Amino acid sequence: FHCDLINVSLGLTTVNNYNRLLNVCDLFLKNNCIIVSAFDNCGAISFPAAFECVLGVTSGDDIRHKSEFNYLGTGIVNICAYGGVQKLAWLNGTNIFSGGDSYACAHITGIIGSFLTSCDENSSTNLIHDFLTKNSCTKPYVISTKKENTIVK
Repeated sequence: FHCDLINVSLGLTTVNNYNRLLNVCDLFLKNNCIIVSAFDNCGAISFPAAFECVLGVTSGDDIRHKSEFNYLGTGIVNICAYGGVQKLAWLNGTNIFSGGDSYACAHITGIIGSFLTSCDENSSTNLIHDFLTKNSCTKPYVISTKKENTIVK
């Protein structure tokens, strides 16, 4: 069984087995599967989004539409996407209004998934990073430096 893309719309601020989670995420990347993960809504460093082998997503106030995003590169946070309050289908045919980093993560996962379906070649992290770089909105700020400094013991 192989997949190209996994959406993890959550951010864990406490990880009981950090190395095990990191190893699983690394294994997916080595098998050419990209993991896109949301950060904690309150801005805390969270996992697996903060791992270098994962595309970590947060929402940004400057992003106004679900098709927009800022690709920030290889810092702790890789992508800012639309996570503002939005109308969502809910149970029993009803709708709710909600927002947050999980929705931003879902939007960017959909954008990457659409890109991957249009590729003639196998997906690769370089191909995805090139796509994100070329299609990013203006980059008004940089959130952080290196992911290596995020290990909490």
